[in-house]
Amino acid sequence: MRVAIIEDNESVAKGIAYRMQDRGHAADIISDGRDAELFLRGDDNDVVILDINLPGCDGITLLKAMRARGRAAGAAADRAGRNR
Repeated sequence: MRVAIIEDNESVAKGIAYRMQDRGHAADIISDGRDAELFLRGDDNDVVILDINLPGCDGITLLKAMRARGRAAGAAADRAGRNR
């Protein structure tokens, strides 16, 4: 399985990637919303882990664009206990 991790907090992104790779999955880390938008248009991922608060383009806008292209079969949201 291929996982796109779209997260601007480097330690969080690396932690998620480590867990995915440890379980045999490929993981790509993208830290900017604009870069993520381009990446998601050209790449075929099985799962996208998407942060909401991103530089360049927020996660909600990215999710709406994915849905418009028919690329978001399901979505779940969870807010961590801290504010930025």
